Amino acid sequence: MLRTRIREALADAANTEDESSIATLRLISAALKDRDIAARGRGNLDGVSDEEILEMLRAMIDQRRESVATYEQGGADRTGRAGSRGNRRYRTIPAATAQ
Repeated sequence: MLRTRIREALADAANTEDESSIATLRLISAALKDRDIAARGRGNLDGVSDEEILEMLRAMIDQRRESVATYEQGGADRTGRAGSRGNRRYRTIPAATAQ
């Protein structure tokens, strides 16, 4: 289950004090919590499915790629940080979905 993998990855990142991974995984966890709350409002008490989590992660990756491209076009220095966060998300997603 992806939800468990995200929680475990966050715990591992906290144990190794990997601040970048912690920040990325907290962002993912917050987005997942928002989706779960919305799903419960629609009567789905179990929250979102793994399929919906994958869709959310894909959208987050696409958004990060667009941000990196925008920064690169503007010559901003933050591209390294934004790019590394996007790469860390790939570790959380099964290889088949990271297209």
